[in-house]
Parts: sequence; C-alpha cells; structure tokens
Amino acid sequence: MKRSLSVLLLMTWVTAHGQLADGSLAPDWTLTDINGNEHHLYDYLDNGYTVFLDLSATWCGPCWSHHIGGSFEELYVEHGPLGFPGVSSNTTDDVMVFHIEVDPFTGINALNGIGGGTIGNWVAGTPYPIINDHTIADDYNVNYFPSLYRVCENKRLWQIYPNTADIHYIFTGACPSPVNGTDAEILSYTGPSWGCGSLPVEIVLHNLGTQTLTSRSFNVLSDGQLIDQFTWSGSLPTFNHLELQLGEIYVEEDTEITVVVQNDLNNSNNDASQLVSGSSVSGTPTLTIEVGTDCWPSETRWRVEDIGGDILASGGPYSAGGQVYTHTIDLPEDGCFRLVYSDSFGDGMNGTARGCAFNGFFKGYFSDESENPIGWLIDYNGSFQTGNIAAAFTVGPDGQACLGDFDEDSFVAVSDLLVLLSEFGCQTNCSGDLNDDGSVSTPDLLIFLGLYGTQCQ
Repeated sequence: MKRSLSVLLLMTWVTAHGQLADGSLAPDWTLTDINGNEHHLYDYLDNGYTVFLDLSATWCGPCWSHHIGGSFEELYVEHGPLGFPGVSSNTTDDVMVFHIEVDPFTGINALNGIGGGTIGNWVAGTPYPIINDHTIADDYNVNYFPSLYRVCENKRLWQIYPNTADIHYIFTGACPSPVNGTDAEILSYTGPSWGCGSLPVEIVLHNLGTQTLTSRSFNVLSDGQLIDQFTWSGSLPTFNHLELQLGEIYVEEDTEITVVVQNDLNNSNNDASQLVSGSSVSGTPTLTIEVGTDCWPSETRWRVEDIGGDILASGGPYSAGGQVYTHTIDLPEDGCFRLVYSDSFGDGMNGTARGCAFNGFFKGYFSDESENPIGWLIDYNGSFQTGNIAAAFTVGPDGQACLGDFDEDSFVAVSDLLVLLSEFGCQTNCSGDLNDDGSVSTPDLLIFLGLYGTQCQ
C-alpha cells in the first residue's frame, strides 16, 4: 500500500474561485471506468455510501503527490464496499472512492504513463475505479486540480483537501443526519425543456426524513398558475431518491413549469422549476433567421432541429463582425421543431460588456410570402449575456382547425365550450381531450379557458 500523507499538501494548491459551494447538491452522473464497469453516483449514495471524488489531470503535480500519497487508497481498502476488488474483508463497508481524469486532451495512454501530458502511471497499484471522462468537469465547476469532494448520503457535497485516510474517514461523521419525521425534497425537474403538445412532467423525489415516504401530492403550476395536480404512492426510504413521471401537460407557448410537494414538514425544498418552450404555426411558412454579429462573430452559431435531434438547417460560425446575415428556411409541412441560438464563449452577443463598440443580435421569426414577420420565436438584442436561447414550435398543415375550435368555425367561443362541457368525463375517443391524457377533465377545461376568444388562422 502507498504511504499515507501525514500533513496537508500545500505545494502549488490554488485557491478556488467558482467551485461548488459546500452543501451544494452533487450533480448526478453515470460513468464507465477504464475496465468497462459502469458506476452511478446516486446509486452508491442511496445504498448508504459516502463517496470521495478525486477530479484530476494526468499532468498535474499536486494531483500526483496526492495520488501516490495513498490516502484515498487506504480509505478505499479499509472502508470500501465489501467484495469490491482490493477491499479488506474487515471493511466498514460505508465509503466509495473514484479517481476521475477530467482533462479532455488526455486519455488512457496518459493514465498508464505513456507518452506526453503525464507525470506517471496512475493505474498501477490503484485498487479503486479510475474513470477517464471530462464531461462532469463543467457540472462540478472544476477550475483547478485536484478538486477533491466528499459526497454525503443526502446528495450534498463538501470540498476537502489532501489529508490522511483516518482524517477523511472521521469527517464522514460530519455528513448531515436525516430530519426527524417526514421531509420530501424535489431534487430537480427532469422533464423535457421543449416539445409540442403534451409533455411529461418529470421530477426526482428525495427523502430527507427518518420516515419512509409512502405517498405525496403535487401541484403543477404554469407561470405561477395552478394547471394540474398529481399524486404518487410507493415506498421511498431515507436518503433514497426516485425518478417520477407524474403525468402530462399541454404546452403551446413558452412557460415556466413548477412542481410543488404539498403538506410537507419543510417547505424550503419542496419545488423545482423549468422553462418549457413550445409554440405553433399553421401552413408551411418560411422561417427567417437574422444574425447581427458583434466583435466575435466566430462564437455565434444556430441550428433548427426536429424532435428526434436531426438538424434541418444550421449557421455559423461567422467571419465578419458588425455584419448582418439573413437566412431563410422552408419548413416541412408538419412536425415538431426547435430553433437554437448558441454562443461558444457563453456570453452571447453582449459585445459592449467585453469592450466591443456594439452589441450583436439574433432574430428568428416566421414570415409570409412578402417576408413580413407573422410569428416570433427569438428576438435577442444582445443586451444581456447568454450561452444559449431556444424556442420550440409546431408546424401544421393549412386549414387545420386550431386547438379548442371543436365546431371548426375559426373561433374558440361559447359553442365550443358547450361541446367541451358535454364531453366532461369522457374516457375514450374524446374530441375535448386537449392534453391527450385519455380523458376530458379539469386540465382540459383550464387549457380551453386559456384559448377562449382565439380567432383561428
């Protein structure tokens, strides 16, 4: 076994700026180690393990010093999962350790000490899993190496520094205990951020209490207004999590969807939100893209993609600053699509904030035969920093009756309301089933009321 460090390594350690704050939710990941074994962070936490992460680079001197010091190896051997390779039969069976190489420019050879960009052989003599994957570096805000974290059962993380295995293990006792009683937490909203028509409402439910969760009620809000309610029943033990699909909602415009747990002990962790994009246009209109570049035109890109992720059209990077580029795209006759603007630097076209004499802009809109705008998707004037703006939309054939116009008279009016009310409670083949959940109920009525007064094109 490698010798454990007996003092804190200082060397060329750099003070962190922008690292995840202590107590932050640890981003979940599922990654495959260099031996082909798959590991899921939250599964280890749900099974009662405290997880230690060493996010490193093969060329990093302090990383190598920490690695060969052996504290993480000793921690794994004496406290790792029973039956895992290299773990003592006398293990306490409550710790898991990972070494994750997160530099995208180094690979397996560097980990094995072969070629440039490496200090030594990181694989030889290392009993715990080594993963070569840079994708989590952004999620964990890695801005120096090594970045070491202790992730507790409650899925919160704490930054740590090189020390002895005994000291690391002592601090597992500092992980928060469960709340006495019932405390449900929504970890995140995981439903799609765009689509057309009905979209699933999906969350990750987490139990922070000492009592097993067996049921919960949820309110779903659209821009702060209640649009639906769902219930769940099952069994969720302490510090475990569960991915739930609560139902579906109908989305036809950009809206912020919020899910809220009802009647819970702690109200501070009971909700999660996501901006959901969706709009519609009839016929086969032309999509017009206007790009006004700032001083960094090579950072600007855009694409139009369908619901399956296939790209129909794209543009950028551009070569000239201070120029206007116009693109027109003829859309298919029907389907669900998304327009995405992105900036590779992550600041958008807020040029004046970086010393440019002017801002850029990005516009995406539907236009008629005379190239007049008839429906806006994105109208970004460069006044704020952003890395990404997206808008989803549905294209339907000419003459298609609009949503809620049951009598097809081109108006959503009282006559349509009477049709909807006559079908209230319908369970099969229901024309009034506006959210496609198989029945005509209160959610359909709420959708209809939001459409009331619409003149169909």
